[in-house]
Amino acid sequence: MVNRLKDGVPNLLFISYVINWNNIHTDVFSIFLGVIIFICGQICWHCFSFLFALPVFKLGKNKQLYETSITLGNTNNIPYEGFNKSLKFVLTYIVPSLIIPQILASVLLGKSDGFFVSLSLVILAGIFLYLKERGWKWALKNYTSATS
Repeated sequence: MVNRLKDGVPNLLFISYVINWNNIHTDVFSIFLGVIIFICGQICWHCFSFLFALPVFKLGKNKQLYETSITLGNTNNIPYEGFNKSLKFVLTYIVPSLIIPQILASVLLGKSDGFFVSLSLVILAGIFLYLKERGWKWALKNYTSATS
């Protein structure tokens, strides 16, 4: 924790100095929606990764499939507006890798409708939580013991 603070704080200070704060138009409501988007994005990504780990209960090994889920999350270098509509849909609602970095930034910068995005992501988080619960029940039902 100390190393993260030691390494991160100087960078944050530099970045906060370099940013032209007059060009960023945020208000309390946008920040509130940003927090909702961040929480829903974390829930969706956790559930997505969890679902990719569940086949280990049936197959016994699952490293490659779980690593595939991590690879699918490496979309951080392209802004949200750089994706076409079909990729935006897939990487938001099926593979929820755009939610935290790109959609959050797009809403905070006023490029996307924050209310609609937040509402759809709350629904999406509920769907992913439901899928996670169903997947967990499936995994427990299909569990094969390591000693058998």
